[in-house]
Amino acid sequence: MGSSVFAEQPIFPLSHLKEKAPFQLDVTVLKVRQKKSEGKYNIFHKVRVENVIRGEGVAVGDELLVCSKKYINRIGTTGTIGDRGFFSGINGLPVVGDFGRIYAKGTKKLLTTFPPNGWQKLGKVVRVVAVICSSKLESQVKTFSKIVEKDRGIQTFFTGIHPNARISPGPIYSVESFTNVDALVLSIECKPNKNTMELILAGLPLGKSVVMMGETYCVLFGEEEETISVPLELVIQWDGTHDIFSGVSFDNVVHIQTGDCVVTEVSESANVLLWGLNVPTGQKIPLRWVEEKEIDPNVPPQRIVGTQLSAENALQSEAVSLILQNAIKWAGRIQ
Repeated sequence: MGSSVFAEQPIFPLSHLKEKAPFQLDVTVLKVRQKKSEGKYNIFHKVRVENVIRGEGVAVGDELLVCSKKYINRIGTTGTIGDRGFFSGINGLPVVGDFGRIYAKGTKKLLTTFPPNGWQKLGKVVRVVAVICSSKLESQVKTFSKIVEKDRGIQTFFTGIHPNARISPGPIYSVESFTNVDALVLSIECKPNKNTMELILAGLPLGKSVVMMGETYCVLFGEEEETISVPLELVIQWDGTHDIFSGVSFDNVVHIQTGDCVVTEVSESANVLLWGLNVPTGQKIPLRWVEEKEIDPNVPPQRIVGTQLSAENALQSEAVSLILQNAIKWAGRIQ
């Protein structure tokens, strides 16, 4: 195919979009159509304006035409394939009935969104970033996503990173792409390369709410810990007064598998809310803990959740899946 190749464009941080976009509108999508031209598709959304943040001559109730693009690249080339939003339509673009915010240029007659993320979903967004070493983690993340999306007000988006990649992750894995979410979930089962590790650790101090699943805490911060590769019979001991236990009731004994790397101690600043007792050894194991860290006096404290209840048999427990949903809502301040 004789189409042009387009260089990959970085995902703009919201600060850039807010500064540069002359049109910033909250809209409802009324119609969608697609028109092919050489080397690209123009995707047109007919929208109704629900709120005007910025936009000369535009009023609430106006019906406008918004153009986004999908590029057709040669097989094997590196380049953007178009807008990458948080919606369910083509290339992450919205479908009829979706409500979102556009950052666009052009005129009232025809607006063009800022590529590649000029469409922004206004609902709550949870991004799962996983360093994948085995099919076990992929299956676990799919189970986890289904649990989170039981709450129809939350969407999950998945970014998979191979631990042995020789080069730094591309723009889609940039720190900026981690920040435009309500909560970030890290699921890491083995040590990634230096570039990826630096990227992940750079994202943690940004004040973003983080939920660390399974072996993540051990991989990022732990020393060599005891390896336990068989299910444990854990006697659950918990503090039911915290928000993450809202609506939760536990049986006295839960059969659970924590993972291959078990953290036995967490930082002194952490508040352990859920403990397990390894019955054969009598060892007390932290299963769910929370921290609040002051990053900037002008913003709310960063909320961090650690959990070792991430194996699929644990997630299938109604109580465990509910406290996972509650923990994400608490971390991201999602009402």
